[in-house]
This record gives sequence, structure tokens and C-alpha cells, in this order.
Amino acid sequence: MSNPFHSAYLRGSFGSFAADMRKMINAPEMSDVKFIVGEEQKVVYAHRCILAYRCEAFRTMFAQRVLSRDAKEAEVPFVLSDVQPDVFLAVVEFLYTNCVMLSRDIALDVLTSAVEYGLDELQRA
Repeated sequence: MSNPFHSAYLRGSFGSFAADMRKMINAPEMSDVKFIVGEEQKVVYAHRCILAYRCEAFRTMFAQRVLSRDAKEAEVPFVLSDVQPDVFLAVVEFLYTNCVMLSRDIALDVLTSAVEYGLDELQRA
């Protein structure tokens, strides 16, 4: 006898979900991690849980900081001087929304970052 209360997988609109997630990219409100990116030292705000659960490299980066157990160190921004801000923001956008629009100017650098961060899905895209 089949169960009349079996589970159903419901799916909302991916477009509206991605648009809502995109609003959180580089938004200081509610962010809990800060990066200083590129030679320009641009500040980029993000959310640890999203980055960590979508990318093992970020999870490792954050875990190393947590292991120090120093509250002041938790507030110190991560410095990523070897990546351009627009490239880093494209990677973050992909992690938040699972999609990203790339210009020809940064496509190769985003691919390089995808390899560096172990983002196989972004590499394939």
C-alpha cells in the first residue's frame, strides 16, 4: 500500500532565487567576513557559511582562522592580493547563485581561480 503522505520535491523559481542571492554579494549588511582583494586593495564582503559550504578551499581557509581561537583575529580581513577584484567577485557570484556572466576580459582569470579554488562546476561551465 502506498503512503498518501509521501514526500514531494517542490521547486521555486531559480531566477528569483539567484536574484535574491545576488543581492547579498559584496553587501556589508549581515556579512561576516571581509576580504582585501587585488593590488587595489578593494574590500569585498561575504558570508562565511555560503563560501564554506560551496567551496572546500574557503572552508579550509576559515577553519584555519577558527583554530587560532583569537577573537580579534576573526575580525581581521583575508588578504587576496593575487586576484583581481572583478575576478574574485565573479567567483563569489558563482558560489552564491550557481551562475555568472563573464566578459572576455576576465574569463581566463576566472577559470584560473576556479582551478585554484577547486570549483569543478565553474571550470566545466
